[in-house]
Amino acid sequence: MTTPPPHIEEAIARAMTAGKELFALSAPGEWHAAGTSHVGHAKLFLRYTPEAAHMPQMRGDVHDAPFSPEEVLAALKDPEARKVWDPRFEYAELVEKWDDGTLLAHSFQRGVLFV
Repeated sequence: MTTPPPHIEEAIARAMTAGKELFALSAPGEWHAAGTSHVGHAKLFLRYTPEAAHMPQMRGDVHDAPFSPEEVLAALKDPEARKVWDPRFEYAELVEKWDDGTLLAHSFQRGVLFV
């Protein structure tokens, strides 16, 4: 397998940084209880930020879940399973795979909001 081009490696690094920033944002504080998920495994929380006052951020906390983290990640990666939890998702196709953990995919969603 080949290594990703430099611009892809830079995009991955930016995504990792953004993920760490999102994780930091999930700290308790300004989150407000919003009920439970439709399957009852997650307690849902909302918060509004000045940057996106028209669209709240949502967080779900799961404890003693009937599934492992690996099963959750598999569902997030599997295009057929994604159709179950993301109503905007149409399909995805693999563009290029560099190794077991790094790939480039093209994903198609309905709607006007960035996913």
